Amino acid sequence: MKIRTIQNQSGGNIRRLLIQITDTGQGMTKEQLSRLGEPYFTTKGREGRGLSMMTAIQIIKMMNGRLTVESKVNMGTSFYIYLPIKISQ
Repeated sequence: MKIRTIQNQSGGNIRRLLIQITDTGQGMTKEQLSRLGEPYFTTKGREGRGLSMMTAIQIIKMMNGRLTVESKVNMGTSFYIYLPIKISQ
């Protein structure tokens, strides 16, 4: 996991916190990626409920953030969570 701040291109005292989470698992297909966050969709068979990503995405949106995902089959997946933060002067 990597965590860092990114300066907005418009400047000012608002930055974004970037949280990067990467694994080296099985990765996801394009179809699986397109369904990411869909209620009850899971790649874990009977072990998964398909609600965790949906919940995480909703929390990120409530915080005015965004999530991007990169994945390659048989290589792994990276999740990038961007959250706005205000830096005190």
